[in-house]
Amino acid sequence: MTKQRKKRPESKSSSQNSSVLKEVIAAIRRGMSFLVTTHANPFGDALGSAIALGLGLKKLGKKIKIYNADPVPGNLRFLSESKQVTSSLGADECFDAAFIVDCAEPERVGEIFEKHRNRGRLIVIDHHRKSGRAGDINLIEPTAAST
Repeated sequence: MTKQRKKRPESKSSSQNSSVLKEVIAAIRRGMSFLVTTHANPFGDALGSAIALGLGLKKLGKKIKIYNADPVPGNLRFLSESKQVTSSLGADECFDAAFIVDCAEPERVGEIFEKHRNRGRLIVIDHHRKSGRAGDINLIEPTAAST
């Protein structure tokens, strides 16, 4: 006889995040061009998350730009696709949406990003408990070890 797993009751947080995740998926389906970024002076988890999200969007046939205000640190250049991360963001570049990962404060991404007028909807994906609600869509999961 196989043991049946007991279903865990859905927490309020995961219930809310389920709804928010549907919003993120809808934004991805609607859009064709995406900007992906994280905080300046990125750590491995932040940069890895940005690259992974960018690769996932690319695999879906989306046009992506992975941006960071700072160059990829030397100790993180081993990351797959780290050469795709750029520190340039042209004022005329237009995006359907911009993702900030591992950070919920656009000011930590840098002034060029903050002032960019054509970044589209702002989608924040983060795991830090103190994350604000700076995005148009905010997917915050404080129980996750990383973004």
